[in-house]
Amino acid sequence: MFVSCASGARSLQLMRQGHGQRQNRAVCSMSSGAGVDFVFYRGVSSRTRSAPVSWFLHESGLRPGEHFKEVRLNLQAQETRDPAKNPHPFGKVPCVELAGEQTPGEVIFESAAILSYLQRRYAAKDLTDAQLAAISSWVVWANASLGPGLVIDRSKQSTLDSLKVLDTLLETAAFLVADRLTAADCAVVHLTVALRKFIPELDPVLEKLPHLSAYLERLQATEGYQKYLVAEP
Repeated sequence: MFVSCASGARSLQLMRQGHGQRQNRAVCSMSSGAGVDFVFYRGVSSRTRSAPVSWFLHESGLRPGEHFKEVRLNLQAQETRDPAKNPHPFGKVPCVELAGEQTPGEVIFESAAILSYLQRRYAAKDLTDAQLAAISSWVVWANASLGPGLVIDRSKQSTLDSLKVLDTLLETAAFLVADRLTAADCAVVHLTVALRKFIPELDPVLEKLPHLSAYLERLQATEGYQKYLVAEP
């Protein structure tokens, strides 16, 4: 395809402008978030994938203003699309921009990647490498298999059946990995509860899975869940 010199120059100019905006935003974020480890860009609504990250941060004892800077972006006002406000390469939330002694300016996006990173860096005490890998497995499963599987008709039944496996696992365990709440629980509980509003077949299945149902009810009662997935609109 032929591209004129004029249009090519215009494209290069726009790319340079976008790069400059990202640099300016990064400088502002780091200076205003001095002393924190990272900047967390999230949506203002609990209906975004930012919510399980906020929940996990809270349960892990990481507080905005103390350990990280929190930037809330209004999706309705298209703030996430502004590269001067949001470092996410695709203009979405959530994302984390590293600061402090870490690689400054490096951006981690996708809630699964963020949860896995935060678990390893800030909440890995007394967890083995195998357990950390298992946590990442559950986080990825929730986002790549559970969520899409319940939405896509051809895979819905097999995904509903997989919840029976989850129920069996929870018969003898309080959490998915180890003996405490981890990013695995935040990812799985958030998506399962959120999808109940849109998948009518889900509730009848959960009624027959007592261990999974009790697990969901217990974790929804945690302080972090109530703060970030119930109290917020």
